[in-house]
Amino acid sequence: MEVHHRPSDALLARYLAGEVTDAEEHVILSWLTASPAHEEEFQAWIRTWNQAPGLAQRLEEAKPDAWNALIT
Repeated sequence: MEVHHRPSDALLARYLAGEVTDAEEHVILSWLTASPAHEEEFQAWIRTWNQAPGLAQRLEEAKPDAWNALIT
């Protein structure tokens, strides 16, 4: 019987970035197919991953305003 432990956050992020080995991909795909709940959790990861680039840019753009709010 194969055990389906949840992959680490770092491994899931590397998977979404296309930076995993074949063995690591097998671990993730086995986990995904083991339960519909795993697929739901992974879909949430994908939504967050897809929003991350825009969030980083918005945070960078907000730095001057945040700094000014702190010093005034």
